[in-house]
Amino acid sequence: MIKLRNLRNILLLLAIIGMTAWFSSCDSEKELVIYEEDLPIMSETLYMLGSAAPCGWSITDPTPFTPTKEDPLIFTWEGTLGMGELKLLLTPSEDWNITFIRPTVVGQKISKTNLVDEPFTMYITPDDKWNVTDAGEYRLTFDLRHWTFSTEYLKGPERPDVVPVHAESVYVIGDATAAQWNIDEAIETIKQSEYVFVYEGNLTEGEFRACTERSWGTHIRPVDNQAEINENGVADEDFIYVATPDINWLVTKAGKYRITFDLEHWKISAKYLTDGEDDPVNPVDPIETSTLFLLGTSTKGGWDGNAMTPLQQDSSDPYVFTYEGTLSEGELKLYTELGGYDGKSAIRPTVAGTPIGRDDIKDASFIYTAWPDNKWNVSAGKYRLKFNLRTYKMSSVYLGEAEYDWPEVTPIKTDVLYILGDATPGNWDISIATPCVKQGEYIFTYEGKLNVGSMRASTVRDWGAHIRPKVANLEVGKNGCSSEEFVNIATPDFNWNIVDAGNYRITFNLENWTAKFEYLDN
Repeated sequence: MIKLRNLRNILLLLAIIGMTAWFSSCDSEKELVIYEEDLPIMSETLYMLGSAAPCGWSITDPTPFTPTKEDPLIFTWEGTLGMGELKLLLTPSEDWNITFIRPTVVGQKISKTNLVDEPFTMYITPDDKWNVTDAGEYRLTFDLRHWTFSTEYLKGPERPDVVPVHAESVYVIGDATAAQWNIDEAIETIKQSEYVFVYEGNLTEGEFRACTERSWGTHIRPVDNQAEINENGVADEDFIYVATPDINWLVTKAGKYRITFDLEHWKISAKYLTDGEDDPVNPVDPIETSTLFLLGTSTKGGWDGNAMTPLQQDSSDPYVFTYEGTLSEGELKLYTELGGYDGKSAIRPTVAGTPIGRDDIKDASFIYTAWPDNKWNVSAGKYRLKFNLRTYKMSSVYLGEAEYDWPEVTPIKTDVLYILGDATPGNWDISIATPCVKQGEYIFTYEGKLNVGSMRASTVRDWGAHIRPKVANLEVGKNGCSSEEFVNIATPDFNWNIVDAGNYRITFNLENWTAKFEYLDN
């Protein structure tokens, strides 16, 4: 028994040795297998995020893709992408230090040009992303089995309904403008009517857009990003008024332009004028009208739209109008018709406060716009003014001292009389003008303190025809006033000038148009 057992053990040992040798010979003959392709990315979910995605940069709530029925490792998404950046991740996270699916080319464009089976990669850093350059509806397909993706541009973004935009101002901003992207320095355009605004000046090569306030948010933008503006005009006359997508016009030829924004119909036009840094010029379309009127405190009618001063139309040139007569010290602009003028275009100086005085003016440019509310500052005198509505030029000739045609003295019947001005207790607040005391049918008195400053009187707490001296800044002091005469007119904008503060008694005689000042602190 013992011998048989030993023999069996010897045979078993030899069998083990033989098998070991056989296995060793097989291992020596095996070849190393190398997989040259990436292994499939095994994931049941896929998401995207970025400024172009519907979710924005929300890593905890990214935009999901849907796996296809044919292959659960191929994911698709269909929807609207804005302009901006994009990258993908496998699951929502609260940690940004994770692996993202990224383009193999930094900033690879997703646009109207479709991409087919483009490779992608996957890593943590650097933070490379796709760049969506055309907003619109897309179909995106990502194949996690073969590490490829495809894009299909379906259509442009839904455009908002065209609704008239009411705005007081429109500004242009962008690296094509002098303001660059400094929103606080955005360049104001000229308001020509309720909805039409015009920018006229130089643009460099670069991007720009427009806004109705100097702030970020909803802006005036082209329908398609980088719609070109050059010597041929603008590529597309339509614009949109939206906060996103963040798209701009692209100026491809530097020069001087006239850009017109129509906020009622959402249209833009661009006209290339000349190269260089020349001063802005005005629109070339003549102002068509058969009447023209002066308005302002320098005229007899003041700010009364129904009492504007008419100009004379030239018989040989219907675009030339002339005024000759006295103008008071004050402001001036012109309208083509009588009546209400709020929101209407007016003839104005190109620079607010441009003086009209003793120095003659020849062929100075003017603008025809509703805003900004530029006005001429007129020194009192007799003038000849000429306005050419075809060339947008005006001239002024000083003819001599002002000659006022004072109204006839007729009794003023009223139950109340007020004084106003910075010399009075109510200052220039017309709503709290200081009342006088009625002493008789035409006699009113004020007794009280007056400060150093200007004052006049009025039968109503409103602007318009007021009781004034016949001389500008007629002095009133301890010795009273050198003239008791007054007039009841809207202009010239004359006032009494109180030179000594103190208590006064003022007696107004509305029958004879006189005012007596008595200083009471002597």
